[in-house]
Amino acid sequence: MLLNHPHYLTVTELDGERSVDWTHRDDCPDAEHCDIARRTHRIRREELFALADGRPVGRYRLGCFGFHGLVLVDEDGALLPDAVNRNRKADMNLNREPAAIAKAAAEEVRALNHRTLDVDAFEQPGDVYRTISALAQLVQGLPQAIEQTWKQLRAMEQAGSIRMDDLSDIDASMEEARLALSEARRLIATGGGYLNQAAKPMSHMGGQW
Repeated sequence: MLLNHPHYLTVTELDGERSVDWTHRDDCPDAEHCDIARRTHRIRREELFALADGRPVGRYRLGCFGFHGLVLVDEDGALLPDAVNRNRKADMNLNREPAAIAKAAAEEVRALNHRTLDVDAFEQPGDVYRTISALAQLVQGLPQAIEQTWKQLRAMEQAGSIRMDDLSDIDASMEEARLALSEARRLIATGGGYLNQAAKPMSHMGGQW
């Protein structure tokens, strides 16, 4: 975390319309060499809006993270809690069937596969970093989803509510599924770790000014 001369992002709202404003301070001792100024000029405006997403109207101090990143910090330089993550569960549609949620996630990955075929999909190294970081978050959540889904199936089996349409042995089938899912969880967790490892050096990569 890099903490520079104080610069602030201001979030306002008028008639239900939110606005995010940032101005380089005239008294900044770093002048044109200010890292905060360079980073804010380099990122898209919607990324500034994303920093303030889920936060109330107010003024928030900007800090530098990695080579290209901007974050919100307190006056001591500590990262502010992620307001989006904090409020995300309240925004989830948990009335959908689990299969529908999994299908939607699969469709999003499919869309990403098509989008990244485009040679112009990424404008800056930071865009690649954010994509890999998000993929790491996705992959690292899968072992928990698999484990919890398996527990639901096991509860059905213990309640005697499963029948095999091919007349195969239910105990053997359950054990086959358990072993396969256990190995899948292990391999996926390993893959998530490698994605995180790849993201670390990427966090210091930026485009040429």
